[in-house]
Parts: sequence; structure tokens; C-alpha cells
Amino acid sequence: MSTAGTITFLEQLTSGKLATDKLKIYDFIKHNPNSDIDSLTFNLKLSKIVVGARLSELRKVGVIYITKTRIDSGKNLSKYMVQENDALIEYNVKDVRKEGFVKWLKKGTEYTEFLDPLTNEVIDYLLEIHNRH
Repeated sequence: MSTAGTITFLEQLTSGKLATDKLKIYDFIKHNPNSDIDSLTFNLKLSKIVVGARLSELRKVGVIYITKTRIDSGKNLSKYMVQENDALIEYNVKDVRKEGFVKWLKKGTEYTEFLDPLTNEVIDYLLEIHNRH
């Protein structure tokens, strides 16, 4: 089952109205596979902040995914593709949520002095499980 955000986005998409920046970015990536943030900002005349935020939103609803990331001038530069398969959209949603969870866990380990010992054990256990997969 798709998330509410995915369903809402797909309804907007099928309405044929590409009025929002998010829909314009989706459409550009669909017609230009492996687009990166630089090509999106240049071709759509949008700021990197806007494009980055919309890419994040599109990833959270699973309709785009990162195909590869390379280092460019010390920064990660990701390439994006559209995902139209329902099962893979759901997988993408879970994958992005998992990324967020792992980032949250890692941030939590930076402040272990504020956590009780049991919480530390739980975080260590969850990180261990994540590292196995």
C-alpha cells in the first residue's frame, strides 16, 4: 500500500497540471534520466535550496530514487531516476525512512553522556543490526 503522500502526488501527476516545483522536477527527471541537482537548477531555473528540498520530498514518497552518487569538488553529487513500479515505490519509501532512522541513531550516539546505560545498549544493538544488513 502506498503512503498518503505518494497517493496525493500521483493524483496531482495524473491531473496533468505540472504547476508545482515538485511536479516540474519529477517531469524533468522522467524525461532526463540520471539528472543531478545542477542540471535541474540550470534547466528549471530554480535555486539549489528549492531543488534539494523537492528532491527530498520526492524521495520520501518513493517516486524518485538515487541511481549513483559521486564526489564532485568534495561534495556528494547524486543522480536521480523516476520510479513508476508500485512495489519499488513502496521499497523506496521504506529505504528513505531507514536512511533517516540510521542518521537519527548515529546522531544519538554523539550525545551518549546524556543517555542512560540501557538506552546506550539499545542504540548499540540497533546499530549492530543495521550494520549486518
